[in-house]
Amino acid sequence: MDKKLLSIPKDAIIDIQVSGGFYQNLQQLLYLIAEQKSVEEFTAAMNKVKSGKPTDLYEFQLATILGLIFEIESQAEKQNKLVQGEMPKPAEDSAPEV
Repeated sequence: MDKKLLSIPKDAIIDIQVSGGFYQNLQQLLYLIAEQKSVEEFTAAMNKVKSGKPTDLYEFQLATILGLIFEIESQAEKQNKLVQGEMPKPAEDSAPEV
């Protein structure tokens, strides 16, 4: 029996609801991704992402997380749900919020 793979077309825009806990998990994921490289390597990767020219898997992953965080923040600002604060450093012994 052939299994069919569900997919979403690249140009499709999907509206979803996201909790603040999920957003904070994304921020912590970004922090962990950043820690995988030296400051110089991370800065170089960020520059490639900012220029719209990521070239390796790390840079594409970084661009994906940043794009999702940016869109969530943009929507939160439009809905007056954006507050200013510091990003907490992930605790190694704590489970993320779901």
